[in-house]
Formats: sequence, structure tokens, C-alpha cells
Amino acid sequence: MVVDDDTALILGREVLGFPKKMAEIELDSESRPMVGTVRRKGGEVLRIEFEPEGEEADPAPVFARRFVNACGTLIHGLDLIEIPAGGERIHRSLKGQGKALPMDGPRDQLGAFRPTGDVTVRYVELDFGGGGSGGAPRVVAKADPAWAGTQFMSRAF
Repeated sequence: MVVDDDTALILGREVLGFPKKMAEIELDSESRPMVGTVRRKGGEVLRIEFEPEGEEADPAPVFARRFVNACGTLIHGLDLIEIPAGGERIHRSLKGQGKALPMDGPRDQLGAFRPTGDVTVRYVELDFGGGGSGGAPRVVAKADPAWAGTQFMSRAF
């Protein structure tokens, strides 16, 4: 996941365990087609071109699923934490066809993931916390040490 803010980078990686990278993210939502770009280390690594076909009357939520993650250390043990689905208020949602164009850049070899043909794209303007947040993250279980040593660590590295 790319972010353009160091606080999001640190909190997302250290607290939630999701790897993140700093990038320059731009979106031109006024042009047609809409164009979004991600640049890292001076090179463009992702370009999305999107031609909206219309506004969704009853858009589905974007972040409607809970997820479970592990938090802690192998020495002191890992807790499995549940993060409930977040509340959101959707202001505008457009759907249409587009192109996702991943490219290779320094330390970012995304070109191999190039989709074939057009993809369905959704552009959503929203606020978090406006639709009844599911609550704060909570510990749901202790991770089994064998699972932590084999399954979690093999995926973390």
C-alpha cells in the first residue's frame, strides 16, 4: 500500500502490521478520463485511467469488512486482534471501465501484474466515522506459538 504521509506509514506498518511505502499520489478527478498516478523514487509505478459511466444510486460500502491481524512479538507472544468494519459516509460513487497500468520502477517491480484489457473501476468520495463505527480494535485470542513461528513469520518476511 502506498501512502503520502509518514504518520500513516508508521501507524499502518507498526500498529496494524500492513507494509506501506511512501509515494507521491495524484488524482485528476476533473479530467475525462480521470487519471490517477503513483510515483516513487522519481518514476511512475502505477497509472489508472477511468471513464465514469455514471453515479451509483445506492453504493456499497468500501470498508464494510472486519479483519483480524496479529500484534506483538515472538518473544512475548502474539495477540490476534480484531478490527471491526469502520463507519463511513459516502458522498459520491462513480463506476465505469478503466485501465490499470502498473510499471516497473526502482525497487518496485509491478509491471508483471499488468491486467489484460479493461477493468471495472470505482471512484468513491467518503468520510470515515460517519456511518456508525464498529468500535475499537480488540484482542480476540492469543496466537498459538507454533502458528506464530511457522505461518505468521513465513508471511511476514
